[in-house]
Amino acid sequence: MYYTINKKILKNIYGYSWAKVRNYFISLVKVGFKNVDVVMFVNEISQDTIEKIKSFGVIVYPVPENPYLSKKCQRWEIYANFLKDNKDKYSKVLHTDVKDTIFQNDVFQFYNSDKSFFGVSEEDILLTE
Repeated sequence: MYYTINKKILKNIYGYSWAKVRNYFISLVKVGFKNVDVVMFVNEISQDTIEKIKSFGVIVYPVPENPYLSKKCQRWEIYANFLKDNKDKYSKVLHTDVKDTIFQNDVFQFYNSDKSFFGVSEEDILLTE
């Protein structure tokens, strides 16, 4: 299978201000990812924040409406549909939180394989738990 971009960082953003997500995008650029598309699905954020995110070279899509799924469940449907529509474009995909993630290195370099990869960073508890 041929992949034109090969790697992708995928995430959805609901209701965050630029102040809450800016460190994510600054660190993304400072690391200097190569051959990576960054795609964000957004909902309930200001147009100003969307424009700032786009200024970092990020591809931004609105979250498709689906009143039958919770926001947490809906993200997986969005990702599945997006990746199915782009199945010949990406072989490695990473999903991280945008509010409290800061990149220190190109994480894809640590998975240097021809096999497909889908990495997920999820947290279900708070630091107080």
